[in-house]
Amino acid sequence: MILQSVTDSVLYNLFSADSNPSLASRVIETFSHLSFISTKFGGVVARGEGSFREYQRAVYTALDIVAASPPCGEEMIIRLGLQRQELVGKELADGHPVLLAVTAFYLAVVEQLVDQISTRVLLDEVFPVCTA
Repeated sequence: MILQSVTDSVLYNLFSADSNPSLASRVIETFSHLSFISTKFGGVVARGEGSFREYQRAVYTALDIVAASPPCGEEMIIRLGLQRQELVGKELADGHPVLLAVTAFYLAVVEQLVDQISTRVLLDEVFPVCTA
């Protein structure tokens, strides 16, 4: 709920054209770190009675802000991929719940920003995650 207040402030108050998408992308990266908890509520893409609506609203508001500044979206996808790789580097098993949650969150974010991602990033960063 605190991060929703941050995203609302970014959306409705113009701090600066450069800081808004940067701050929103940091919000999404924070949610990525917490994604292993949000899976208990169905994750970011869950619908229905058991979903965590405040969480989804904060994530999608931040994604809308990032989507309005295309270079920021691709940069964020790369950073999220690096966060995920850090977990793989810690030798988490392929089916480890934390790795699965972070991967699901990563792919949900990629899905929302796919039109902003270059072919190189899709092939080098996203495709290997899809085939792992």
